[in-house]
Amino acid sequence: MNESSFKGVGGLNIVTRSWRPAGGSPRAIVVIVPGFNSHSGYYTWVAEQLVADGLAAYAIDLRGRGKSEGERFYVEKFADYVDDVATFVNIAKSEEPSLPVFVLGHSAGGVVA
Repeated sequence: MNESSFKGVGGLNIVTRSWRPAGGSPRAIVVIVPGFNSHSGYYTWVAEQLVADGLAAYAIDLRGRGKSEGERFYVEKFADYVDDVATFVNIAKSEEPSLPVFVLGHSAGGVVA
């Protein structure tokens, strides 16, 4: 597992995690968007299952959740979540060029996705 971060909307530090298959190239990317009462750490088991099937898994801590900056349980504009996730998808695509990308959203994260 690799933990990283990027600057989201308004300059907030958004924390992410990623997992890649050992010793091989993934065949696709799955970007995980947790629900509002969750964060990327809750999806370790899911990521491990995806990696075992040859997929790269990327998960985000939405602003105000997990290790990401931002007021807890608050977002000024819903579009800020969407913009952060779009940035994260582009980061994942740049790290795994030419692979298909799937976005898996859970609960309210499904609305964001």
